[in-house]
This record gives sequence, structure tokens and C-alpha cells, in this order.
Amino acid sequence: MNSHLYRLAPLFLSAVLLSGCITVPSTPLPEPWSAEHYYDAARQAQASGDYSDALKQLADLKQRHPESPYARLVAIESSYAHYQSGNYLAAIHSADQQIAEQPDAGSLDYAWYLKGIAHLKLTHQNGQFDANNSRAAYQSFATLAQTFPASQYRNEALQQLQPLRLQLADHELETIHALLQQGNQSGARERAAYLAKNYPDTTAANAALVILHSDNHNKTVSQQHTTWLLQQAPDHYTLQMAGTSDQERLEALIARAPEQLIWYQRPAQGRLWYTLLYGHYGSAAEAEAAIPALKALFAIDEAWVQPFATLQKSLLNADDGH
Repeated sequence: MNSHLYRLAPLFLSAVLLSGCITVPSTPLPEPWSAEHYYDAARQAQASGDYSDALKQLADLKQRHPESPYARLVAIESSYAHYQSGNYLAAIHSADQQIAEQPDAGSLDYAWYLKGIAHLKLTHQNGQFDANNSRAAYQSFATLAQTFPASQYRNEALQQLQPLRLQLADHELETIHALLQQGNQSGARERAAYLAKNYPDTTAANAALVILHSDNHNKTVSQQHTTWLLQQAPDHYTLQMAGTSDQERLEALIARAPEQLIWYQRPAQGRLWYTLLYGHYGSAAEAEAAIPALKALFAIDEAWVQPFATLQKSLLNADDGH
């Protein structure tokens, strides 16, 4: 990557001069305050690794000779100096300046390249994955590859795109699992749809499709169980276990008795809450007698008798928005 960073001054300057936007003065300014003097001093400082002095020379060049062709190179040269000194945010800012202020310059592909590698550095700074910088790096490399097919930086940009894409897809999947753990099925469903759409043909996208299918299945089953619950005799009873917002726990309980466990879902405090029921009993005493076997079957500590009338009223009030 570093082999591409340091570009020769004649290449930059020729692109600026050929653009035709600025006329080169026929008579050079007197040394040592000419624009060329500042530019050469900045380049020499960069070559020796003194990026602080390079930035100073470039700032003086911009201030003293704002109309010079060399001034049009200040932003891109500053971006390079900032990058090499580890100030990646400043490198990105200077690259953005070059892109915004010199859209016809021949160094735009290099500006997008510097943006990409600077964002890439920030992606893994301090050992933490930064999704925002990862997305920005991906966008910078993608723009370079698409807009500048003849660029010498295009192949490296293409090489960076695939690992970044996989990292972003995996990050989205981790976020989805975190939302599910929090009981935020709605948020998880939205992120899963985003992942499947924007990162197709990845392992993470396949997992997202499974989650979406499971969520739709859960909705259907919940509706069927709700209908069954409302059809039961109000003066009969069932056993209720502790509810949960954890879908994985729900699935683990269902696996113990898939044909006998009844459950339904309702929104509660910004998440889905699953209420779990077991059995249909003609009397409270009959339901009470079944509790020990229920505890053993599901390995739980608590269960209690519930009249269908109470559960039905709760469901109907929830549907009415009460």
C-alpha cells in the first residue's frame, strides 16, 4: 500500500497545468518566497519524513500564493502528510477538500485512495471495529474503482472491497443477534432485511434470510395460538410459565414439548414479549396437580394456574390498545 503513497511532483503539477484553469506566471516570483520554493520545500520535508514542516510549508504556500498552480496541490499533499504522521481524520478532511475544490484535477483518484486508506486505519483503531469508518472506506474504494478505471490505485482498491464487504456483513449480523437478545425483534427484522439486500451472496446474508423466515414463522404460529386461546372456555384453566423476550429461550422451551406448549407474542416496552402456556384443565385443582410434572418437563422453578378468562381479557385489551 505504501508504495503507491508518494507520487512525483511533475505528475501532479502537469495535471494542474494542463487543466487550463490557471495561467502560470511568465516571470517567477523572487526566491525564497515563490510558490515553487514553498512547494519544493514541502516535498523535501516529506521525503525526509518531517511531515510537520511539510504541512507548515504547504500552509504558507496556500496563504501567500493562493492563485498559484502549486496552491491547487496543497490539499492533496497535506492529506498525504497527515496520513503519514498518523492524523487520519485530518488526512480525510484534506482529501475531501481536494475532491471538492479541484474536481477537474488529475489527482482525484489519489484523493479517493487516501480517503480509503485513512478510513481503513480508523476502522481498526484501538482494537475496536468501527463500522462507520469501514463503510466510508468501502465507499471511497468503490468510488475510485468505478470512476477511475485506468487509475494505478484501482487494483488495490478492488482488493480492499471484498474483505471490507464481508466485515460489514458480519457486523450487521452481530447487531441483529444483539437486538434479538434484547428482545427487539422489530429492529432485528429491519437490520436482517437491510443485510440481505445490501450484502447478498455472503454467509451473513444467508443467516439473515433464515432469521427473517423464522420471524415470519413465529408470527404465524403466534397468531394461530392466539386464536386457539380465545376459543377456549373462559371458566377452564391452563398453566402459565414465566414469560420471556429471548427468542432463543423460547425456541429451547418449545423443543421440549413442541405439540403441547402454547405461546403468543405481544409488544411490551419496545420489544416482543412471549407468554408461554401449557395444557387445558377443567378445574383449578386439576391444573394445580399438573404443576410438578410441568416443572420437571421444562426444568423451571415456577408455574402458576391461570383462568382462560383472564388471559382472554388481557389479549382483547391489548388488541384494543388498552
